[in-house]
Amino acid sequence: MSNSTGSDVNPSVAGHGEQAQGGSGQGKETEGGESTSGGSSGKTEDQGKGGEKDEDKGTGTGPGTGSGSSADPLATSPVGTAACTADQLGTSGGTTNLPDPSGAVYGTFTFSNVSTADCTVSSPGSVTLATAGAADGKVTDARHVAGDAAAGLPDPAQELTSLVLKPGDSYQVKFAWVPSETCPTTSDPSSGGTGGNDPSPTPTPTEDNAGTTDGTSTGGDTGTTTQLMTEDTTAEGSVTVSNTTEAAGPTASVTVSNACAGIVYWTGVLAGA
Repeated sequence: MSNSTGSDVNPSVAGHGEQAQGGSGQGKETEGGESTSGGSSGKTEDQGKGGEKDEDKGTGTGPGTGSGSSADPLATSPVGTAACTADQLGTSGGTTNLPDPSGAVYGTFTFSNVSTADCTVSSPGSVTLATAGAADGKVTDARHVAGDAAAGLPDPAQELTSLVLKPGDSYQVKFAWVPSETCPTTSDPSSGGTGGNDPSPTPTPTEDNAGTTDGTSTGGDTGTTTQLMTEDTTAEGSVTVSNTTEAAGPTASVTVSNACAGIVYWTGVLAGA
């Protein structure tokens, strides 16, 4: 860039050639010690400016590194997307399938973003149980994990720790009712007993009308034919499974009938179908 070949020529670095050339020119215009001092001053100033630029470059790499980490492909929620509120979510309720050969019943809760803004879901919320009849005190719940009895539920690896819902998008929480035993059977008390335990207040028939009284007969019949015709019935039991979103609303519920003892397994957040 310069035809100067003396010892006063500024050995400029890349990116600062223009400043170096100016410093060399000032050195040429004036001869003597003052000129040399001026040239040295110009060089010192140039180095200072260069240092500032180098520092700027170092500062610039900071955000670059941060930006790269935020673009992690495992991230499912962009920075700045607020959590879904109760009024942003709606539900179509819960659904269940028919019992499988083992008696297990699988079901699904579906929730959707009914607002006009994106929002984030980070938890399946809470799952509660309400039992009735023979199921009272015999039903528990557990978080679904790999290898448990609810083999029909999705692999836990498919669950999401965070999911952004655009308007109209949905997510699901699945559950499974796995019975540990069948509902017990009971005898109809109105069918009678073996004698003294019969709760019926009807008096014992006299000998004169014994032949016309139900459950007795004359002759060799023992009169126990009707009493032995008892009918066993299955006890009624059910469990209602409810799922409330992490935003404390809404809630979806479904009732599983013929459920008396067992465990309800439930999943985390799953992408909507």
